[in-house]
Amino acid sequence: MSALLFFKKQSKLTAIKTNIFEEYITAYLIRKATSFQECNIADLFCGSGKNGKNLGSPLIIINIIKKIFQFKYICDNFKINLFFNDIDEENIKYLHKNLSTLTINKKVNIQIFNDDFHKIYPHLLSKMGKNSYKFFLLDPFGYTDITIEDLQRMFSLPNTEILFFIPIFYAYRFANYQEANGKVKDFLKTYTTKGIFPYKNVYTFSKSIISKISKLLGTKYIREFILKDKSQINALFLITKDKKSMLIANNIFWQYSFNGKNISSSMKINNFNITKKIFSLIFYIKKKLSSTKRNLNREIVNNLLLKGISEKQAQIIFFKLSQFPKFKTIISRITKSWYNIYKYL
Repeated sequence: MSALLFFKKQSKLTAIKTNIFEEYITAYLIRKATSFQECNIADLFCGSGKNGKNLGSPLIIINIIKKIFQFKYICDNFKINLFFNDIDEENIKYLHKNLSTLTINKKVNIQIFNDDFHKIYPHLLSKMGKNSYKFFLLDPFGYTDITIEDLQRMFSLPNTEILFFIPIFYAYRFANYQEANGKVKDFLKTYTTKGIFPYKNVYTFSKSIISKISKLLGTKYIREFILKDKSQINALFLITKDKKSMLIANNIFWQYSFNGKNISSSMKINNFNITKKIFSLIFYIKKKLSSTKRNLNREIVNNLLLKGISEKQAQIIFFKLSQFPKFKTIISRITKSWYNIYKYL
């Protein structure tokens, strides 16, 4: 049966996933358009371009690019290379059809492939300039389609980011089975720190994946989005080395991710309560203030990023702290611009 049937309609999880992707690539590509002369975006499991009546990732990307070229500050030499690939021939046929109705800027170069992921991506890596920005969208059907070595090879290129989708619950179901074998066993062994192990829940399982990817790819900046609908649980991972990318992802996290919404019940913007998590940040800040390090502000901001604190939440934390006499002096020593703490990125 053709994978095209999968794209006949859009599920709730797919809708959340595409919303996260659209918000992230919009926010960050606008920045990259002013920093780089060339951007490469590779959607290597692209599908047909639509999910029923809703736009899929290829058409979302093109619509975002159309808006970007309307800005006057985009330099004349800026160009974007789009690489779309899907192993299913029917998907590619319909992708061509969906793209044929669009008017696309001449500075946008689109290449479409109908090949196996492992055959096509090494070829694409060789086509991407060293000084260009590179973004890989990896949305496979199964959790075994992409190896950790694939991620390492892509991420080894400079200026690279990866948005990686894993249908995580399917792997988690087998995590405690000693008799797990084949691709499942290989995934648990290579993608987690503990392999086959009785994880407490799917969230600790996901954290184990993050720890392993972080170690092997050499970056601390991995933003996890848990996507949940009834019994279905999937995960998106943004893998980057850029702190500003992490901040953008943190801001999006609190809007769309299930675990973001779950945590945010105690961190509402309009009715903020200082929770244990926030108190741990306060004690961390107090401890750091005794340090003589010159880059103290940046270190504090980095800690906020890694704890997943959004821009609005950071502002509220420092505003609330400044209302307490015992913390007022501390806040002034951190920064005179607590309302813009992330300026230190």
